[in-house]
Amino acid sequence: MAFWPASHANYQRNGQTDEVGPLTPIIKWKFKGLDRYSAVVVGRDGVLYGSGRDTLYAIHENGKEKWHYQYQGGRVSIPAIGPDGTVYIVGVKEKAYLIALSGDSGKVKWKGEVGQYSLEDWLPPIAVASTGRVYVALGNTLSAFNPSGVKEWTYQLSPNPFGPTAPSLSLDEKTIYVYQRARGGLYAINHDGTLKWHDSSPYSTDFSSPAVASDGTIYLLDGAKKSLHAITPEGRKKWTASFSGKQLGTSNAAIGKDGTVYVDIANSASSEGGALYAIDSKRGKVKWKFEIKRGYVGATIAVDGKGNLYFVAGDGNIYHLKPDGSLIWKYEVEGNPRFFYSYPAISDETLYVINEKTGVLFAIGEKSKKPVK
Repeated sequence: MAFWPASHANYQRNGQTDEVGPLTPIIKWKFKGLDRYSAVVVGRDGVLYGSGRDTLYAIHENGKEKWHYQYQGGRVSIPAIGPDGTVYIVGVKEKAYLIALSGDSGKVKWKGEVGQYSLEDWLPPIAVASTGRVYVALGNTLSAFNPSGVKEWTYQLSPNPFGPTAPSLSLDEKTIYVYQRARGGLYAINHDGTLKWHDSSPYSTDFSSPAVASDGTIYLLDGAKKSLHAITPEGRKKWTASFSGKQLGTSNAAIGKDGTVYVDIANSASSEGGALYAIDSKRGKVKWKFEIKRGYVGATIAVDGKGNLYFVAGDGNIYHLKPDGSLIWKYEVEGNPRFFYSYPAISDETLYVINEKTGVLFAIGEKSKKPVK
């Protein structure tokens, strides 16, 4: 069974999974109540978890609610799943708390105080190591909690008006990468809470997290320089691919099985289309691009077990491409949806995407499989 525990597939945030998505699309079911800045994650039993503004939902594979947990009067983050099936969210009212819930029942296992935090529309997703340790980047701090909810350490990042994006883990989980959104640079923090290095370049982004490849290379989208940077695990630049005049920062880099880097970049900040680019990981050169003519382009990309790509675009379509950029299918979703903050997820030949205008989760599955009423 699938395991898509985090926004953008895993805690390396590279969009890659061994699961295979649908080869022919149909809407199997819909679930309403999720938030515009949201994503679903999938447990090993196939249960999905997704957040509304103040509510976490557990959803069966048939689209029926299993349970929900409400953090009344507050706001909750995109969920994350630990190795034992525990579901984690950050809940914010006057303070921020890391909340651990049972995946089976939705009962709270524990709450750990992260600290003071103002109530905002978007909360960075959480990272969970294979040991069960949980990392929360919030405000200008990175905190580590053990699986029992005890805070082990907090690292103070430089002051930044917009704070960090979701933390990413190295493959050996000994390094946590934190991207400060408003020109605060990229941090590499050792798992004991000490600083490994800080690249203080004035990078900027809206939501992009560092994407970590199998060779340890970190890929970072930079809205300030309109560039994609490849950075070594030691913090040195390997190369920079420039996209002059484009709009970057709402997407994430995704990485193919062969190391190809995929980025989804808008032509402008309005609805003028854009393209998905495939970048050679050795030199940073564009291998091919797939153009979208209208709508804002900047949602994340999912790479399935065959190396095929799934992404949603501002024109209301879902696209399924081969690794060489050729189109397998295009599927127009009903209701003129908006997708550019959407993180797609893949599980058991099903693609899950959220219409951020309405909060509706779509399960896109095979035509040969009977849709759920």
